[in-house]
Amino acid sequence: LIMMMLAFHGPRNLGIHEYCDDFTTGHRNFSPKYYHPIFEVFGATTVVRLNQSYYDRQDFLSAGFNHVDLPFLDGATPSEDFARGFFEAVDHSPGMVAVHCSS
Repeated sequence: LIMMMLAFHGPRNLGIHEYCDDFTTGHRNFSPKYYHPIFEVFGATTVVRLNQSYYDRQDFLSAGFNHVDLPFLDGATPSEDFARGFFEAVDHSPGMVAVHCSS
């Protein structure tokens, strides 16, 4: 089995911080920069965002990662066109694909 995808918690714009605890939800949020070294270790070259934007995609692009936006409604069934776009992004990635939604 060839590892092609890495799922991760959707990043947030956090200013200068790489992570921040949200005490109202009990979640820890991470910035795009937090993920850069992790993705390098795993050989991820492309980031696919499946939700609305909570960060600037330039944070990944400027670090040398490809970035693909394929947003769709959380909990909805993706269309055939969406599925084609997703698999096209996976097929054209030179390395592992890191995928996230808002969760």
